[in-house]
Amino acid sequence: MLSDDPDQPCESVTRIAGRHLEQIKERIDRLSALKTELERMIEACRGRKISECRILEALAGHGIDPHH
Repeated sequence: MLSDDPDQPCESVTRIAGRHLEQIKERIDRLSALKTELERMIEACRGRKISECRILEALAGHGIDPHH
């Protein structure tokens, strides 16, 4: 455990934190892309009938239950 040797340099902790930061950035990028796509789909379906709207189809394709 890193805390067992308090006199060691912080390099290993910094590497671990850096990996976590990269994972967070990747998640944010994916969520940002999803946000943009959802905004686009919402605008494209505005004022249409359900039979013409692709939001339900797209959500079902991603394994998302559109009823929740």
